[in-house]
Amino acid sequence: MIESKEVKGFALMCDNKGIVKSVLRDDFGIKKNNPVGKLFSNLVDSETRRHSLNFLLEIKQKKISIDYRLNFLINNKTHNFYFIGATIYDEVLIIAANNHKEAVDFTNHLQQINNEQANRIRNLLKKDTLANSEMEKETQQLFDEISKLNNELVNLQRQLTQKNKELERLNELKNRFIGMAAHDLRNPLGAIMNFSDFLQDELKNELSEQHLSFLQSIVNSSEFMYRLVEDLLDISIIESGKIQLNFEEFNIVEQLENIIENSNTLSKKKKIRITFNTELQSVILKADSNKLMQVFHNLIDNAVKFSPKESKVEVTFENKKKKVLVVVKDWGKGIAKGDQDKVFIPFTSIASEGTEGEKSTGLGMSIVKRIVDSHKGEIWLESEPGKGTTFFVELPK
Repeated sequence: MIESKEVKGFALMCDNKGIVKSVLRDDFGIKKNNPVGKLFSNLVDSETRRHSLNFLLEIKQKKISIDYRLNFLINNKTHNFYFIGATIYDEVLIIAANNHKEAVDFTNHLQQINNEQANRIRNLLKKDTLANSEMEKETQQLFDEISKLNNELVNLQRQLTQKNKELERLNELKNRFIGMAAHDLRNPLGAIMNFSDFLQDELKNELSEQHLSFLQSIVNSSEFMYRLVEDLLDISIIESGKIQLNFEEFNIVEQLENIIENSNTLSKKKKIRITFNTELQSVILKADSNKLMQVFHNLIDNAVKFSPKESKVEVTFENKKKKVLVVVKDWGKGIAKGDQDKVFIPFTSIASEGTEGEKSTGLGMSIVKRIVDSHKGEIWLESEPGKGTTFFVELPK
């Protein structure tokens, strides 16, 4: 039997109007919201409420609905879950987990639990003849209900398997298309950037202020587009499962110092000082140095982007027994509690612009998390609005 701690999720049984009748399983503490008797759409936040209604409508029309991400409220905090729904006779079964794979695994787990319950009742019926016929009738009804639910779960699993294969095929096509499109865009964008820089240097004393501002807009827009194309290429490679890590030994302290030195040059416009706190000169890590430097460059770049002028960004390095910890702290605008779970989700940039109008692609932090995960590391954050944000990256040596 799979232990519940290995497969986490929650399951709700609703009537055909979308009102929660019972909580079948709760690994995330949703019972604290007292969901029974409430409309399912009222249990999600206002941002995804319309999607929850589409989710319920699709269940009614197609008998099954998958690939819906909704923001579920637990103790007034927003948690982003992946939802699967299916009709079971006149009722609606709703299953939620952190992602598509966990939702499918959780559905299989529910089926296994119901199989075990049904077998247990069957064995009890074989061993003992119940003297009380009413009790026997109730037990048989219970057995029939569990068997019915189990049969529906088997059908749901079969449909999920088919849908999962189709989603994998479509996702592969999407990644291939994004990769091809981004690759074809990168070269002309690079040319626009280079020629714009050249024109700025050569004609800065000949053009009017208005024309120079036009040229600066071209430079800024092309740089943003180039970063977006690079991020799209990264995310398409990562999502296709083709990310390749080149493990080698390198001095992570030295690499961090180089990144901070380069970032200090870029942060001069905002008069933001980046400091590095460590007494160590050399710590050898075996990992993909290029990918990890992309992680730390992104974190420091974001810290500068969302920090006010004349503030500071603090990078701290700690060497532990089997791990290293890198901490990037800023004193910027901070992130609200309800938005912190969205930081690592693609295309859900919490703030579209930095303090000086710097644009964000909404992909950077998602790429950062995938790279850290691929190194079997951990990344998390602590933040408070108005008091800044701190990111922690812990990596095995």
